Amino acid sequence: MPVLSRQRLTASIKKLAVACGASGDEAQIFADCHVHADLRGHQTQGLQIVNIVYEFLVNGTERFGVDTPVIIDKPGFAVIDGNYGVGCIVATRAMDHAIRKAGDSGIACVWVRRGGVFSMASNYTLRALEHDMVGIATENGIPFVAPWGGRDPLFSTNPFSFAVPSGEEIPIVIDMSAGSFSAGKVMAAKSAGEKMPSSHLVDGYGNYTDDPSLIEMQFDHQLNLGALVAHGTRGFGWNIFVEILAGLLSGMEASCNSIVEAEEGNITINHGQFFMAINIEQLMPVDVFKQKVDEFIRSVKANPPAKGFDTVRLPGENAAKTEQRYLKDGIPVLDKDWEDFLSICSTHGLTI
Repeated sequence: MPVLSRQRLTASIKKLAVACGASGDEAQIFADCHVHADLRGHQTQGLQIVNIVYEFLVNGTERFGVDTPVIIDKPGFAVIDGNYGVGCIVATRAMDHAIRKAGDSGIACVWVRRGGVFSMASNYTLRALEHDMVGIATENGIPFVAPWGGRDPLFSTNPFSFAVPSGEEIPIVIDMSAGSFSAGKVMAAKSAGEKMPSSHLVDGYGNYTDDPSLIEMQFDHQLNLGALVAHGTRGFGWNIFVEILAGLLSGMEASCNSIVEAEEGNITINHGQFFMAINIEQLMPVDVFKQKVDEFIRSVKANPPAKGFDTVRLPGENAAKTEQRYLKDGIPVLDKDWEDFLSICSTHGLTI
């Protein structure tokens, strides 16, 4: 397993982005978002996604260098046309717009139409923390997930992040999906010939299984055999929430209706994104809020651990510690992801 410095991995991804038509600013955002995912231990949203987004760039599903105009702009909310741009770049611009607006209005929501796959959701909520704001980010997308009790894919994994600034403690950063597993983890397990930790896959005959070899995934079409499963009834409810909030309210489609194939075979994905920034300063002094959050975190962590656990960990704690360790020791990337990335770079004559 290769272990790369943050600097090397960032420079390598930037080279590929520029070769694919990104401006310097776009290449930096593209690299930062995916490297940050690997830094925080979200391997399925890091280099692995770079290789998948490359296929989107080749077939025109996502594009560098597009305009992303604000088409509705009100004091407390806005709508941005992502124009089928690269997801993480559109999402970064949208979150920054929400942060700017929240600086004036106290709270701001920004929806994105035609925004592309945005990879690690906490990339955007962590930007809010830099401004002492609470951040929320979510999107719907390519259907991989069956409803709880169902067989066919209707939903995306519908990732969600919620980030809260703290004082002395590690900030609370929730980054999760409504599917029992991420699509990337299922693909990795299938490639390695491994089983999943629970039977939360469903094959084409409606049987729940832990065997990913029974699941076929195509990132430009729906699953053609089987699906991931919503994480129980709660995950099912969460999927519906995201489909309405990010998909329908943005003016786009639910995941099951988001993929459109043109006559010439080109694929478009008409899904939506949602971002919110809450300006704490307009509610109370920031230091007071951070102290309250610290006290809350300490109360939770003071809870005696159950049998088999060493401590209670809050969302974001492991990711923050992983990031500090990888910054010091280097970022491990999966052999296949690195080999695929080098193969893509070689087609552009890039030396990495």
